[in-house]
Amino acid sequence: MSDLTARLDHFEQIAAIRRLKHSVYCDGIDRLVAGDTSARAALSAHLADDVVADWTGRELMTGKASVEAFFFEEVPATLSFSQHHVLRGHRH
Repeated sequence: MSDLTARLDHFEQIAAIRRLKHSVYCDGIDRLVAGDTSARAALSAHLADDVVADWTGRELMTGKASVEAFFFEEVPATLSFSQHHVLRGHRH
């Protein structure tokens, strides 16, 4: 694999992660907080059965059911005042 191909692959992977973060996670959580339960399916579809979630200051969550309970019950109940505002950072 050429250096250019490897670099292109790297940037495509970063773009895919950003799309996932913005289009699935941020949008889905914001919709849940606003009361739109239809976002559950999209969020669930992107969680592996053996997912491990580590949010600073919280107990480590393991398993899809644990993370779904957090997303679907705790987040809307505690963040009803909140909405994601995601800015794209640049590295120099």
